[in-house]
Amino acid sequence: MQLEIAQNEVDSDTGGGLQLLAEWHGCRLARSALADCANLCDICLAVVEGAGLTVCGHSFHALTEGGGVIGVVLLAESHLAIRTWPDRGVVTVDVLVCNYTTNNRAKAHAVVDSLRVTFLPFKENLMQVRRGGLRNRLTDNLGQITTIATRPGSGTGN
Repeated sequence: MQLEIAQNEVDSDTGGGLQLLAEWHGCRLARSALADCANLCDICLAVVEGAGLTVCGHSFHALTEGGGVIGVVLLAESHLAIRTWPDRGVVTVDVLVCNYTTNNRAKAHAVVDSLRVTFLPFKENLMQVRRGGLRNRLTDNLGQITTIATRPGSGTGN
């Protein structure tokens, strides 16, 4: 496993948000489950609520091409977006949290961790993007992207 963490510091525990972008390949959740719009909606709502985030609304749509699902859960803290490709066993996830009044970084990681356990990917690409709140705005790029993990064969027995 490759591990690389950005060294950018934020102004405080509540300065700047966090965006986690996950791309999972070889997901072992049944392909029919990856195409089940209502089930994926229920999973996503349970995961964000379990992480302590506040749901404001949601919209999920079954796609005819490839039989996948695209969905978004709107959060008071920002959003969770998901897209599945059942025919390929691929899932992409985008979790963005703001830290305006509370540090929600651990909650964002909890959402991704819970979804990972649900989808059981064989391979994972995970990126972390820190949003805003950087101390040196003149020398640092806002929204600097850092790969935090690439896990080929992270599944059991592979």
